[in-house]
Amino acid sequence: MKVLHHPKRRERAAKLFDERYDSRQGRKIVDSLASGLNTTRKELVQRVDQDVVVSFGMDSMSIPLSTDGNEDRAKAEIEIWQVAEAVLHAESCGYLDDQEWGCLWLGELRLGRNIQNDSVRKRLAAYRAGNSDDRRRRLLQSLGKVYPNTSRCPLVLFQLMPLAVQIVVSIAFDQTDDADSKRKRQAFWLPGIMDCQACHGDVLDNGEKCDVCGNPVWNYRWLMSSD
Repeated sequence: MKVLHHPKRRERAAKLFDERYDSRQGRKIVDSLASGLNTTRKELVQRVDQDVVVSFGMDSMSIPLSTDGNEDRAKAEIEIWQVAEAVLHAESCGYLDDQEWGCLWLGELRLGRNIQNDSVRKRLAAYRAGNSDDRRRRLLQSLGKVYPNTSRCPLVLFQLMPLAVQIVVSIAFDQTDDADSKRKRQAFWLPGIMDCQACHGDVLDNGEKCDVCGNPVWNYRWLMSSD
């Protein structure tokens, strides 16, 4: 597992979890969540920004007037979406018992003090209010405002991403059967992910990444495969 930043946030999140659930697993769960969500966020930014240009070239009609702060804005939007996706999954599986508490808990871990920002909380509420398709469309639209070339990404990427976040949650809570089930659903959308000779499409530990196919967020060679 990779070295993680924001140690005070992680320490506080672990303490809050242990107090609420009378648990000693808070630190393990928090570190696993942080590592996994760092990876999915980082790789998604890569897919909607640099990878689009490398694969398709820059569309002159889609060049933004300014790129200052674009990566930070994209990361923030992805984090808000990840908090919603992760907490909704955790509550539905019984890993967390209250959605409101979970959003504040994970939101503080991922966004720090920004979780108290009115704009952030409204965007989080909007993600939570919709179904999985609504959340996916909202994320695609929001990232498109930052990186207009997002519209050129293989759409299957946005079918796979919610499941990738759900797998992160399941691994963090030691629910490997659920993680394997979600991977099978990803393979339904993109069967070729099981053909990687390096990782064989296996569920990886949070924070790990396959250097060949990109698992848990597949690279364009795999996203554009027909098989």
